[in-house]
Amino acid sequence: MPRFTIHVPGLESQPYRIELDRPLITLGRGADNDVVIPSNSVSTHHANLKRTASGYELHDAGSTNGIMVDDVRHMMLSLDKDCTVYLGDVSMHFVLTEEELATLEKAKPTTAPPPHRVRSAAAPRNTSSTSMTDHVVATTIILLLAALAFFAGLAIRHQKETGASLIQEIMTSPSRKAPGH
Repeated sequence: MPRFTIHVPGLESQPYRIELDRPLITLGRGADNDVVIPSNSVSTHHANLKRTASGYELHDAGSTNGIMVDDVRHMMLSLDKDCTVYLGDVSMHFVLTEEELATLEKAKPTTAPPPHRVRSAAAPRNTSSTSMTDHVVATTIILLLAALAFFAGLAIRHQKETGASLIQEIMTSPSRKAPGH
């Protein structure tokens, strides 16, 4: 039986086994999927693992973060005996035994290869720098919005108490006038 392991950052890896004759397995965050992946980077209906005459294919189901291999997004990937793909920031390691490969080889049609084949385990993608950059950007935006909200509140309070615009007072304050005026 083909196997794949889903690893969600911060959680234990979850192994799965597939019957060779199973035609379709749905993967996503939604509870109605065959494999539920508890990660916000995974769409509700993220991907479909399909059994074809030549093996297995992983199809993007219109997800937001896509299916990635070596930081390249793919709509469809043919999966070989030992490969790792990413669904958002979640890794999926797919494994076929030699016996399963032989069974699939017997059923394989003589056609051109699919557009992209994942042939070996991809090196684990370093998402820590991306996550850290995203965190810094998000924190900066939150701080800027907080400062803007504080200033807006200060300006409103000043106008209620004095009847004058805080921005005009700042613009015409003595420290902003040229020396000698």
